[in-house]
Formats: sequence, C-alpha cells, structure tokens
Amino acid sequence: MSKAEVMLSIRTVDSTGDMVLVVPYDLETDVSDEPSEPPDAAPFSKTDPNDDPSKPETRYILVSSKILSTASPVFQVMLDGRFREGVQLSDAKTSPDKEPFRLSLPDDDFAAMLLLCQVLHFKVSDIAARPNSDLLLALASVCDKYQCTQTLKYCGALWVRNWLLYLDLLSQPPIEDICRLLIFSYVADLPYEFCEVAWRLLLHHKGPLAGEQTQAVQLIDHPLLYQDVGSYLDRKRFRFCEAFHRAITGPWTTWKWVSLSSGCYRARDVIGRYTEALRKSGIVPYEVDLRDHRLGFLLRAASGLPYLAVKDCTNRYNCDCSGDKKESLTMNLNVLSMNIPKQKGWFGCLDCLKRGEMSSKDRKCRLEHGDISSLSP
Repeated sequence: MSKAEVMLSIRTVDSTGDMVLVVPYDLETDVSDEPSEPPDAAPFSKTDPNDDPSKPETRYILVSSKILSTASPVFQVMLDGRFREGVQLSDAKTSPDKEPFRLSLPDDDFAAMLLLCQVLHFKVSDIAARPNSDLLLALASVCDKYQCTQTLKYCGALWVRNWLLYLDLLSQPPIEDICRLLIFSYVADLPYEFCEVAWRLLLHHKGPLAGEQTQAVQLIDHPLLYQDVGSYLDRKRFRFCEAFHRAITGPWTTWKWVSLSSGCYRARDVIGRYTEALRKSGIVPYEVDLRDHRLGFLLRAASGLPYLAVKDCTNRYNCDCSGDKKESLTMNLNVLSMNIPKQKGWFGCLDCLKRGEMSSKDRKCRLEHGDISSLSP
C-alpha cells in the first residue's frame, strides 16, 4: 500500500493517480456488488468518531484526473484551471509533498462512481460480469450527469447481454430488474440491448405497460428518460392485442358458416371444439387490452393450439357444409404466434423512440426492422 493510501485510506483505482474523489457512502442504500465490509475497505470506510452516526460514511477513490477529464467534458471544464478545483489540482501536482487533491462529490453514489472509474481506467478484473440492476441504474445516472454515457457502449452492452441470459433462465423475471435494464440501455444508447430488454418487458409484463395497473412503475416520469417510454411501448403492445383479438374472434364473427343454421352439426361441432380449446389453453376469457394476460403466455398458448377444422360430411346428399371453410380455426392464432416475435425490432427500436417513426421511414434506424403491416396472416 502506497504512502498516499495509508494517509488517506482510499480505494485505489489508479495507484499513480493525482486526485481523490470524496464520495458519501450509505450502507443502507449501497447498490454495489461487494460485501458490506470488504477486507481492504476497513481502513478507508471509517469516519471520525465525532461524526454524526446518522450521516453517511465518507469514502475515497484515487484516480487519474487526466483520464476523467478525457472521458467527461464536465470534469474537463471543472479541472482545466478555470475553476477553483482546477487551481487546487494544479497546486497539488506542483507540490510533491502535498497529498493528492481531494474533489468532493457530495451528491454522487459511491458504488456507481467507483464502477465508472474502474471502467474509465480499464480495471476490468475488478468489474463484475453482471453488476446488479440497481448499480447499473445508478451508473447510468452518474454517466448522464457527467456527460460520459458513450463510455458505456461496450461494457454496458456486455452487462445487459449477460443479464438477458440470466433473465431467460427465469420463468418470471422481476419486472423491476427489466425496467432498470431498459433505462440503462436507453441512457447508454444501446439499440440492440434496448430492443431485447423491451421485448422481455412485453413478454413478462401482465396487462398494459402504462396506466394505473402497470407494474413498470419505474418508467413513469423517470428523470433519465426524455420520452414517455412506457406509454410508447404500450401503444405498440396494443397493436399486438388488436391482432390477437381479430385472430381469436375471427371464426366466430367473420367466417361465413353456411351450415350453421342448417341441419348439419359439423359447423356447430368445430366451433364448440374451438371455443373449448381456447378455454383450456387459458386464452379466453380475455379483455381486448389483454389486461389479465402476459403476451409471452399467449404466444406459447396460441402456438400449441390443435388443428381444428370441419369434419368431412358423410351425408350422401349435397349438404350445406360443403360451402364452409375447410381451414383450421386455429390457423390465424398459430400464424400470429410466429409473426409477432418477428416484430421485435419494430416494437423495441430505440431510434424510432428517440427520433420518431420518421427514423424508420428514412431508413436511419441502426436496428433493421419491418413494418407492423406484415403482422396479420
């Protein structure tokens, strides 16, 4: 441990660093992936015995001011000499006997700031492969504040993809985690990851994504979201709901059954079997907005519906049922269950969200996707 570490009791990110970040640490709100008292944390986590115990501890991070200034225009302006912090940093550099300059960041989160510094200093061995979602959300807030969200492009994409692999192992992933990952992907401007996370939200969220009954409460008026992401995705979700409604009710309402009112029972039989299949699968009863359903469940249920068509008539005379449709009543639902996943890019396009649907029309979306018109069978 260097002399500076002994004197200041700090967390070292750059052993030759010239600046110490002074950040509050509250154990109750800690979002780090570390134990509450790691082996080397004791020296720098202790506070003055006269301090108010109700106040957060103060922790320190030894970093390179040059690296922070290069990555963040906010730090660059703060430390380039035009402000008091820059002057004090310069004085500390020119005085070899002086301790490294301390920069107080009283409003920042310690774990998030430490993770950001580890990323900027390329301390990859100290970074978890899948930081918890609370920490990623706090990191997004710090990066947004210091205007360095571009630094999350590669490590952020890796973290979200690792999270997606984990979420896919769960039968019902926590909506809270999905929402935090969605906000993180939005702030980090990760189009592929945003789309994939939005798709998981669509599959696992019960009912509308916006409104009084939404489970995605973190998306409501979140300070890091410059668009109403919940309402935007909910409008697209409703397009899927309408398609399901048309596919479910088609055999009852739009198919022409010539023999339904005649003496032949075959039309009545197949409609009855179709209705029973929908009931057993859990698709019905339902509301048009599918408020009691998860789309992921409906897709699985629709794909598993059996083939149901009018049985061949054994009447030796010309029966009215000869004019009835011969296709399976479940055909549209089967096809829809395959077509909806193909609209993943349309549903979760980050460029369409941020720049409007004109982004897609001008072919400027980074994620290729089609139009919803290709949804219906």
